[in-house]
Amino acid sequence: MMKASRILTLLAFALTTVACSKSESSNTCQTDADCAAPGTRCDIAQEQCVCLTDEACSDGEFCNAAGSCQTRPGCNSNLDCISVSGSFCDLVSGACISGSTQNESSACGLATHCPFGTACRDDVCEPLCFDDGDCLLGRICFNGMCLEDAGLCNEDAFCGYGERCVNQQCRRDRRGPFCRGCTQRTAQNPEPCDDPRNLCLNNNAETGGFSQFCGVDCSLGQDCPNGFECNYVVVLTDDECSSQSQCQCDPRRIQGPCTTNTDCNSGQCIGGVCCTGEIRDDRQCVKGEGQINGFCTCSTDLDCPRDSCDPTRGACTITGTPCTIGGDECGAIPCVNGGCQIGQNCTPVAGLSCSEVLGG
Repeated sequence: MMKASRILTLLAFALTTVACSKSESSNTCQTDADCAAPGTRCDIAQEQCVCLTDEACSDGEFCNAAGSCQTRPGCNSNLDCISVSGSFCDLVSGACISGSTQNESSACGLATHCPFGTACRDDVCEPLCFDDGDCLLGRICFNGMCLEDAGLCNEDAFCGYGERCVNQQCRRDRRGPFCRGCTQRTAQNPEPCDDPRNLCLNNNAETGGFSQFCGVDCSLGQDCPNGFECNYVVVLTDDECSSQSQCQCDPRRIQGPCTTNTDCNSGQCIGGVCCTGEIRDDRQCVKGEGQINGFCTCSTDLDCPRDSCDPTRGACTITGTPCTIGGDECGAIPCVNGGCQIGQNCTPVAGLSCSEVLGG
Protein backbone atom coordinates (compact mmCIF):
# COMPACT_ATOMS: atom_id res chain seq x y z
CA MET A 1 0.00 0.00 0.00
CA MET A 2 2.84 2.35 0.86
CA LYS A 3 4.57 1.48 -2.39
CA ALA A 4 1.53 2.40 -4.52
CA SER A 5 1.12 5.69 -2.67
CA ARG A 6 4.75 6.60 -3.25
CA ILE A 7 4.40 5.87 -7.00
CA LEU A 8 1.41 8.26 -7.23
CA THR A 9 3.36 10.93 -5.41
CA LEU A 10 6.30 10.58 -7.77
CA LEU A 11 3.99 10.82 -10.80
CA ALA A 12 2.39 13.98 -9.48
CA PHE A 13 5.82 15.47 -8.84
CA ALA A 14 6.94 14.60 -12.38
CA LEU A 15 3.96 16.40 -13.93
CA THR A 16 4.49 19.60 -11.99
CA THR A 17 8.21 19.75 -12.58
CA VAL A 18 7.65 20.29 -16.32
CA ALA A 19 4.99 22.93 -15.77
CA CYS A 20 7.49 25.70 -16.37
CA SER A 21 9.89 24.56 -19.02
CA LYS A 22 12.10 27.67 -18.81
CA SER A 23 12.74 27.33 -15.11
CA GLU A 24 16.07 25.80 -14.21
CA SER A 25 15.86 26.59 -10.47
CA SER A 26 14.30 24.41 -7.78
CA ASN A 27 10.63 23.78 -8.49
CA THR A 28 9.52 23.38 -4.86
CA CYS A 29 8.05 26.36 -3.06
CA GLN A 30 6.12 27.59 -0.05
CA THR A 31 5.29 31.08 -1.38
CA ASP A 32 5.46 32.94 -4.71
CA ALA A 33 8.78 34.42 -3.60
CA ASP A 34 10.31 30.96 -3.80
CA CYS A 35 9.63 30.84 -7.57
CA ALA A 36 12.50 32.83 -9.10
CA ALA A 37 11.85 32.07 -12.78
CA PRO A 38 10.05 34.91 -14.65
CA GLY A 39 6.34 34.36 -15.20
CA THR A 40 5.91 31.74 -12.44
CA ARG A 41 3.95 31.49 -9.20
CA CYS A 42 3.66 29.00 -6.32
CA ASP A 43 0.88 26.44 -6.28
CA ILE A 44 0.72 26.29 -2.48
CA ALA A 45 -1.45 23.17 -2.41
CA GLN A 46 1.14 21.20 -4.37
CA GLU A 47 4.14 23.22 -3.13
CA GLN A 48 5.28 23.48 -6.72
CA CYS A 49 6.22 26.40 -8.98
CA VAL A 50 3.88 26.60 -11.98
CA CYS A 51 3.60 29.06 -14.86
CA LEU A 52 1.60 32.26 -14.48
CA THR A 53 2.25 33.82 -17.90
CA ASP A 54 3.65 32.71 -21.27
CA GLU A 55 6.97 34.23 -20.22
CA ALA A 56 7.63 31.10 -18.17
CA CYS A 57 7.27 28.89 -21.24
CA SER A 58 9.54 28.05 -24.14
CA ASP A 59 9.04 29.27 -27.70
CA GLY A 60 5.97 27.68 -29.27
CA GLU A 61 4.31 27.15 -25.86
CA PHE A 62 1.74 29.01 -23.80
CA CYS A 63 0.66 28.89 -20.16
CA ASN A 64 -2.68 27.09 -19.85
CA ALA A 65 -5.29 27.54 -17.12
CA ALA A 66 -3.81 24.68 -15.09
CA GLY A 67 -0.46 26.45 -14.85
CA SER A 68 1.33 24.13 -17.24
CA CYS A 69 3.24 25.09 -20.36
CA GLN A 70 1.50 23.61 -23.38
CA THR A 71 2.55 23.49 -27.03
CA ARG A 72 0.79 26.24 -28.96
CA PRO A 73 -1.40 24.68 -31.71
CA GLY A 74 -1.51 27.84 -33.82
CA CYS A 75 -2.61 31.47 -33.78
CA ASN A 76 -6.20 32.68 -33.53
CA SER A 77 -5.56 36.40 -33.99
CA ASN A 78 -2.72 38.83 -34.68
CA LEU A 79 -2.32 39.20 -30.92
CA ASP A 80 -1.01 35.62 -30.81
CA CYS A 81 1.85 36.66 -33.08
CA ILE A 82 3.18 39.57 -31.02
CA SER A 83 6.23 37.56 -29.97
CA VAL A 84 7.24 37.28 -33.64
CA SER A 85 8.13 40.82 -34.71
CA GLY A 86 6.47 42.07 -37.91
CA SER A 87 4.14 39.10 -38.35
CA PHE A 88 0.41 38.47 -38.53
CA CYS A 89 -1.88 35.49 -38.04
CA ASP A 90 -3.02 33.41 -41.00
CA LEU A 91 -6.33 32.02 -39.73
CA VAL A 92 -6.40 29.25 -42.33
CA SER A 93 -3.12 27.63 -41.36
CA GLY A 94 -2.95 28.98 -37.82
CA ALA A 95 0.62 30.10 -38.47
CA CYS A 96 2.26 33.46 -37.82
CA ILE A 97 3.41 34.85 -41.17
CA SER A 98 6.27 37.33 -41.28
CA GLY A 99 5.72 40.60 -43.11
CA SER A 100 3.23 43.47 -43.14
CA THR A 101 -0.29 43.30 -44.57
CA GLN A 102 -2.39 45.48 -46.88
CA ASN A 103 0.43 46.10 -49.35
CA GLU A 104 0.97 44.84 -52.86
CA SER A 105 3.55 42.00 -52.89
CA SER A 106 3.25 41.56 -49.12
CA ALA A 107 2.86 38.13 -47.52
CA CYS A 108 -0.69 36.88 -47.02
CA GLY A 109 -2.80 33.96 -45.99
CA LEU A 110 -6.26 35.37 -46.74
CA ALA A 111 -7.71 37.83 -49.24
CA THR A 112 -8.37 40.20 -46.35
CA HIS A 113 -4.61 40.52 -45.81
CA CYS A 114 -4.34 42.26 -49.19
CA PRO A 115 -5.32 45.80 -50.27
CA PHE A 116 -8.14 46.55 -52.72
CA GLY A 117 -7.18 45.67 -56.26
CA THR A 118 -5.09 42.68 -55.19
CA ALA A 119 -5.77 39.13 -54.03
CA CYS A 120 -3.79 36.50 -52.16
CA ARG A 121 -2.15 34.01 -54.53
CA ASP A 122 0.70 31.71 -53.52
CA ASP A 123 0.92 33.54 -50.17
CA VAL A 124 1.64 36.89 -51.86
CA CYS A 125 -0.68 39.85 -52.60
CA GLU A 126 -0.83 40.21 -56.38
CA PRO A 127 -2.87 42.53 -58.66
CA LEU A 128 -6.02 40.46 -59.10
CA CYS A 129 -9.80 40.61 -58.57
CA PHE A 130 -12.73 38.24 -58.73
CA ASP A 131 -15.62 40.74 -58.50
CA ASP A 132 -16.21 44.50 -58.09
CA GLY A 133 -16.02 44.16 -54.30
CA ASP A 134 -12.28 43.46 -54.62
CA CYS A 135 -11.72 46.90 -56.20
CA LEU A 136 -11.74 50.45 -54.92
CA LEU A 137 -15.11 52.19 -55.09
CA GLY A 138 -15.86 53.30 -58.64
CA ARG A 139 -13.62 50.71 -60.27
CA ILE A 140 -14.82 47.49 -61.87
CA CYS A 141 -13.34 44.01 -62.03
CA PHE A 142 -12.69 43.27 -65.71
CA ASN A 143 -10.84 40.11 -66.79
CA GLY A 144 -9.37 39.73 -63.32
CA MET A 145 -8.06 43.31 -63.07
CA CYS A 146 -9.48 46.41 -61.36
CA LEU A 147 -10.00 49.12 -63.98
CA GLU A 148 -11.02 52.76 -63.70
CA ASP A 149 -12.25 54.31 -66.92
CA ALA A 150 -15.03 56.80 -67.61
CA GLY A 151 -17.96 54.96 -69.13
CA LEU A 152 -16.77 51.49 -68.11
CA CYS A 153 -19.32 49.59 -66.03
CA ASN A 154 -20.60 46.29 -64.74
CA GLU A 155 -24.04 47.63 -63.72
CA ASP A 156 -26.16 50.76 -64.10
CA ALA A 157 -24.98 52.22 -60.77
CA PHE A 158 -21.55 52.90 -62.34
CA CYS A 159 -23.17 55.18 -64.95
CA GLY A 160 -24.50 58.72 -64.91
CA TYR A 161 -28.16 59.60 -64.46
CA GLY A 162 -30.22 58.61 -67.47
CA GLU A 163 -27.69 55.98 -68.57
CA ARG A 164 -27.66 52.20 -68.54
CA CYS A 165 -24.79 49.72 -68.56
CA VAL A 166 -24.79 47.91 -71.92
CA ASN A 167 -21.96 45.49 -72.73
CA GLN A 168 -19.91 47.04 -69.91
CA GLN A 169 -20.23 50.51 -71.43
CA CYS A 170 -22.43 53.34 -70.09
CA ARG A 171 -24.92 54.35 -72.77
CA ARG A 172 -27.58 57.07 -72.76
CA ASP A 173 -31.02 55.47 -72.51
CA ARG A 174 -33.02 56.82 -75.44
CA ARG A 175 -36.00 54.48 -75.20
CA GLY A 176 -38.29 57.31 -74.15
CA PRO A 177 -38.60 60.99 -73.20
CA PHE A 178 -37.42 60.54 -69.60
CA CYS A 179 -38.38 63.64 -67.55
CA ARG A 180 -39.21 65.74 -70.63
CA GLY A 181 -41.64 68.57 -69.97
CA CYS A 182 -45.21 67.95 -71.15
CA THR A 183 -48.85 69.05 -71.04
CA GLN A 184 -51.89 66.82 -70.83
CA ARG A 185 -53.18 65.19 -73.99
CA THR A 186 -55.27 67.28 -76.39
CA ALA A 187 -56.84 66.65 -79.79
CA GLN A 188 -54.03 68.63 -81.39
CA ASN A 189 -51.36 66.79 -79.35
CA PRO A 190 -52.78 63.32 -78.58
CA GLU A 191 -49.43 61.84 -77.48
CA PRO A 192 -47.48 64.50 -75.56
CA CYS A 193 -45.00 61.85 -74.36
CA ASP A 194 -44.72 59.95 -77.67
CA ASP A 195 -46.36 56.71 -76.51
CA PRO A 196 -49.86 56.19 -75.03
CA ARG A 197 -48.40 54.43 -71.96
CA ASN A 198 -45.91 57.23 -71.30
CA LEU A 199 -48.05 59.40 -69.03
CA CYS A 200 -47.73 63.14 -68.34
CA LEU A 201 -47.08 63.33 -64.58
CA ASN A 202 -47.14 66.17 -62.05
CA ASN A 203 -43.67 67.50 -61.25
CA ASN A 204 -44.10 67.92 -57.48
CA ALA A 205 -40.43 67.43 -56.54
CA GLU A 206 -39.36 70.98 -57.43
CA THR A 207 -40.85 74.45 -57.48
CA GLY A 208 -39.13 75.76 -60.59
CA GLY A 209 -39.06 74.51 -64.14
CA PHE A 210 -41.93 72.70 -65.86
CA SER A 211 -44.94 71.67 -63.82
CA GLN A 212 -45.38 68.29 -65.53
CA PHE A 213 -42.96 65.73 -66.95
CA CYS A 214 -43.10 62.59 -69.06
CA GLY A 215 -42.91 59.20 -67.42
CA VAL A 216 -41.73 56.26 -69.51
CA ASP A 217 -43.64 52.99 -69.48
CA CYS A 218 -42.22 50.16 -67.37
CA SER A 219 -45.43 48.18 -66.86
CA LEU A 220 -44.06 45.27 -68.91
CA GLY A 221 -40.93 44.92 -66.80
CA GLN A 222 -38.72 47.35 -68.74
CA ASP A 223 -35.65 48.51 -66.79
CA CYS A 224 -35.32 52.16 -65.86
CA PRO A 225 -31.97 53.96 -66.34
CA ASN A 226 -29.76 55.03 -63.45
CA GLY A 227 -31.45 57.71 -61.34
CA PHE A 228 -34.94 56.42 -62.17
CA GLU A 229 -37.18 53.73 -60.71
CA CYS A 230 -40.40 52.06 -61.84
CA ASN A 231 -43.36 53.44 -59.87
CA TYR A 232 -47.10 53.00 -60.04
CA VAL A 233 -49.01 55.90 -61.57
CA VAL A 234 -52.08 56.51 -59.44
CA VAL A 235 -54.88 59.07 -59.78
CA LEU A 236 -57.87 59.84 -57.59
CA THR A 237 -61.45 59.28 -58.71
CA ASP A 238 -63.47 61.59 -60.96
CA ASP A 239 -65.59 62.59 -57.96
CA GLU A 240 -64.85 66.26 -57.22
CA CYS A 241 -65.23 67.45 -53.65
CA SER A 242 -64.78 70.45 -51.39
CA SER A 243 -65.67 68.65 -48.12
CA GLN A 244 -65.53 65.15 -46.66
CA SER A 245 -69.31 64.82 -46.84
CA GLN A 246 -69.21 64.75 -50.64
CA CYS A 247 -67.05 61.61 -50.51
CA GLN A 248 -68.55 59.89 -47.46
CA CYS A 249 -72.27 60.70 -47.63
CA ASP A 250 -75.04 59.57 -49.97
CA PRO A 251 -76.20 62.90 -51.49
CA ARG A 252 -79.79 61.64 -51.37
CA ARG A 253 -79.62 61.13 -47.60
CA ILE A 254 -78.32 64.49 -46.44
CA GLN A 255 -80.51 66.42 -43.93
CA GLY A 256 -79.31 69.98 -43.39
CA PRO A 257 -76.22 71.55 -41.82
CA CYS A 258 -74.66 70.63 -38.48
CA THR A 259 -71.73 71.23 -36.17
CA THR A 260 -71.82 68.05 -34.09
CA ASN A 261 -73.74 64.77 -34.13
CA THR A 262 -76.22 66.19 -31.60
CA ASP A 263 -77.44 68.61 -34.27
CA CYS A 264 -78.68 65.65 -36.33
CA ASN A 265 -81.93 63.81 -35.62
CA SER A 266 -80.26 60.68 -36.98
CA GLY A 267 -77.01 59.73 -38.61
CA GLN A 268 -73.73 61.61 -38.17
CA CYS A 269 -72.41 65.09 -38.77
CA ILE A 270 -69.89 64.78 -41.62
CA GLY A 271 -68.27 67.85 -43.12
CA GLY A 272 -70.99 70.17 -41.79
CA VAL A 273 -74.03 68.16 -42.99
CA CYS A 274 -76.14 65.41 -41.42
CA CYS A 275 -75.60 62.07 -43.20
CA THR A 276 -78.43 59.64 -42.52
CA GLY A 277 -77.48 56.91 -44.98
CA GLU A 278 -74.38 54.72 -45.26
CA ILE A 279 -71.22 56.50 -44.13
CA ARG A 280 -68.22 55.85 -46.43
CA ASP A 281 -65.43 56.18 -43.85
CA ASP A 282 -63.16 54.43 -46.36
CA ARG A 283 -63.13 57.49 -48.67
CA GLN A 284 -61.49 60.87 -48.15
CA CYS A 285 -61.57 64.24 -49.91
CA VAL A 286 -58.00 65.01 -50.97
CA LYS A 287 -57.07 68.53 -52.06
CA GLY A 288 -53.84 69.98 -53.34
CA GLU A 289 -52.04 72.53 -51.21
CA GLY A 290 -53.95 75.83 -51.19
CA GLN A 291 -56.80 74.41 -53.29
CA ILE A 292 -60.47 74.61 -52.36
CA ASN A 293 -61.64 71.67 -54.43
CA GLY A 294 -60.18 68.19 -54.69
CA PHE A 295 -61.13 64.62 -55.56
CA CYS A 296 -62.37 61.66 -53.53
CA THR A 297 -60.15 58.68 -52.90
CA CYS A 298 -61.35 55.21 -53.85
CA SER A 299 -62.13 52.19 -51.72
CA THR A 300 -63.18 49.67 -54.36
CA ASP A 301 -62.67 49.35 -58.12
CA LEU A 302 -66.24 50.65 -58.56
CA ASP A 303 -65.12 54.05 -57.22
CA CYS A 304 -62.59 54.42 -60.07
CA PRO A 305 -63.41 55.75 -63.55
CA ARG A 306 -64.06 53.16 -66.21
CA ASP A 307 -61.69 53.15 -69.16
CA SER A 308 -62.74 53.02 -72.78
CA CYS A 309 -61.07 52.47 -76.14
CA ASP A 310 -60.14 55.55 -78.17
CA PRO A 311 -60.35 54.37 -81.80
CA THR A 312 -58.36 57.35 -83.10
CA ARG A 313 -55.34 56.33 -81.02
CA GLY A 314 -55.87 52.58 -80.79
CA ALA A 315 -55.33 52.89 -77.03
CA CYS A 316 -57.40 53.03 -73.86
CA THR A 317 -58.31 56.63 -73.07
CA ILE A 318 -56.93 56.67 -69.50
CA THR A 319 -54.27 53.95 -69.24
CA GLY A 320 -52.93 54.05 -72.81
CA THR A 321 -53.11 50.26 -73.08
CA PRO A 322 -53.41 49.13 -76.74
CA CYS A 323 -57.00 48.27 -77.64
CA THR A 324 -59.34 47.37 -80.44
CA ILE A 325 -62.95 48.44 -80.90
CA GLY A 326 -65.18 45.82 -79.34
CA GLY A 327 -62.29 44.26 -77.41
CA ASP A 328 -62.02 43.90 -73.64
CA GLU A 329 -58.60 45.56 -73.17
CA CYS A 330 -60.18 48.60 -71.47
CA GLY A 331 -62.54 48.51 -68.51
CA ALA A 332 -62.37 48.73 -64.75
CA ILE A 333 -59.35 50.47 -63.28
CA PRO A 334 -58.13 48.87 -60.02
CA CYS A 335 -58.25 50.78 -56.74
CA VAL A 336 -54.88 50.51 -54.93
CA ASN A 337 -54.32 52.16 -51.53
CA GLY A 338 -56.98 54.81 -52.10
CA GLY A 339 -55.98 55.65 -55.65
CA CYS A 340 -56.87 54.37 -59.10
CA GLN A 341 -53.84 52.68 -60.65
CA ILE A 342 -53.54 53.61 -64.31
CA GLY A 343 -50.04 52.40 -65.15
CA GLN A 344 -46.35 52.13 -64.25
CA ASN A 345 -43.74 54.66 -65.37
CA CYS A 346 -40.05 55.36 -64.79
CA THR A 347 -39.77 58.40 -62.49
CA PRO A 348 -36.80 59.92 -60.59
CA VAL A 349 -35.83 57.89 -57.53
CA ALA A 350 -37.05 59.19 -54.18
CA GLY A 351 -35.14 62.31 -53.21
CA LEU A 352 -34.23 63.32 -56.77
CA SER A 353 -36.02 65.74 -59.09
CA CYS A 354 -36.15 65.87 -62.88
CA SER A 355 -33.73 68.82 -62.88
CA GLU A 356 -31.16 66.72 -60.97
CA VAL A 357 -31.38 63.60 -63.12
CA LEU A 358 -31.27 65.73 -66.27
CA GLY A 359 -28.19 67.55 -65.01
CA GLY A 360 -29.92 70.93 -64.70
